[in-house]
Amino acid sequence: GRERRLRCRHDRRPHLAGILFGSAVIEQRRTNGATGPGDRATVGGDQGDLRSTGAEVDGEHARVGHDTNIDRRSRMRATPWFMTGFTTDADAPPSAPSRTVVELLGPSTGGIRVHVGELARRLQRRGWSVTVLGPAHVMDGAGDQAGVVDVPSAWNPISLMRARRQLARRCSGVTLVHVHGLKAALVALTLRRRPPMVLTVHNLVVGTRHGMSARLLHRLESFIIRHADHVIVISDEIGQRLRGTVPDDRQSFVLPVSPTRAVSMTRTEVRHLHGIADDAPMVVIVARHHLQKDLPMFLRAMAAVHRALPAARAVMVGDGPDRRSIEAERDRLGLTDVVVIAGHRPNPVDEMHAADVVALSSRWEGSPLVVAECLALGRPLVTTAVG
Repeated sequence: GRERRLRCRHDRRPHLAGILFGSAVIEQRRTNGATGPGDRATVGGDQGDLRSTGAEVDGEHARVGHDTNIDRRSRMRATPWFMTGFTTDADAPPSAPSRTVVELLGPSTGGIRVHVGELARRLQRRGWSVTVLGPAHVMDGAGDQAGVVDVPSAWNPISLMRARRQLARRCSGVTLVHVHGLKAALVALTLRRRPPMVLTVHNLVVGTRHGMSARLLHRLESFIIRHADHVIVISDEIGQRLRGTVPDDRQSFVLPVSPTRAVSMTRTEVRHLHGIADDAPMVVIVARHHLQKDLPMFLRAMAAVHRALPAARAVMVGDGPDRRSIEAERDRLGLTDVVVIAGHRPNPVDEMHAADVVALSSRWEGSPLVVAECLALGRPLVTTAVG
């Protein structure tokens, strides 16, 4: 009874204000022996088989506590309080059935959800049982979604804990959890009895914060990445930034996957749809209306193009939280009749196929699907040096 009281005392949670500053000790315990090939996920599809999303997963789980009989090969890491959750060998998670994965993503209106939908389909064809979870309706039009886990768009401790409870109900007996993005990873890391976690890093924290806020976010980013069981990077740029944070044997490079899109409209049909003459030079940009995509910079560039080539026109495909400000900037630059803001389009490859030039103005990227689709169509691409 006294031992139980001591354990309960260690398991108490401090105030949420301590989320970034509290600490405990986590023991990463690994079993002896090799792991069979059935315990590894195969992803990447046509990009090649990646046998890294599970690494050695059989019998591996995180334990937090004060056991004095510690395996000498275990790694001791300082972790925030929300990683804690004392378990004993008696109540450790049971052996999971092979080839069962939870795919978890946060809010997404772009390429991440497209990638997750296609990845789930390819894993299912390879015999995996796949459960896709994320915010409500995040997979609409991109793939099946088995349930809701409200991964927040901001680093809100209360929202993160609520998402953790939702995820915990869906993770019993799974082989591994594959998370997409840092907030989804933080939700998974807070599980008391967590399956092995694979993190795909689609983007890093850059360019959005300054000063103390930026330093805290970078520390949190490094913490999350270090504590993933395996990390997948989708570009050389991300891999270089993680050098020294993640050992080479826990990091793999795999390009995102996306469904094969077929052109469904002729060049003339697309141009007529957007009110652009057949002989007018046409620039197309496919992007969310978000700070990351730096669409105001694209509009300023388009204003310069229009001054040099008055017949030039542009079509902006996509939507997002900054749409009103983008429309206002277009009108301020006198481009109302030059730039068409088309919003969401069911098959953006139609616009790209009809373009003379495809543009990408992002401040940062991982490995944007639009670039691969553009090159597959054989269209010229002008892009910032990202990804």
